[in-house]
Amino acid sequence: MGSSTGNVPLRISFSTCTHREHGYTEILPPFLVNSASLLAAGQLPKFAADLFKIQDTDFWLTPTSEVELHNLYRDETLPEDKLPIKVTAWTACFRSEAGAAGKDTRGILRQHQFQKVELFKFTRRTKVTKNMSC
Repeated sequence: MGSSTGNVPLRISFSTCTHREHGYTEILPPFLVNSASLLAAGQLPKFAADLFKIQDTDFWLTPTSEVELHNLYRDETLPEDKLPIKVTAWTACFRSEAGAAGKDTRGILRQHQFQKVELFKFTRRTKVTKNMSC
């Protein structure tokens, strides 16, 4: 383990605290997601080869907390007076490097588990550009 590994919890805490100070609600998403959630978030079918499916189930290890955050209000129409809704989440993410440069020439199958803090904002379509900042 490198010397920077001890800083990971501090960086996660700093990020989530900073986002809360800017009005984001912290979500603790699950590490398993179903196919419908991945499809709704645009991960399936395009990235299926990069994801980890749990055998004999409809569950996958999460590739990014974007999936869970995107699906918080799936199939709902949010009232305009409730927008924007700002959420942040920390999660472990799991992906393979199916398209990684050199994977075929080096004979190495690379697998990744990494930590990530995600920001997600639900807003009116007409205000997307304005809402691109935190």
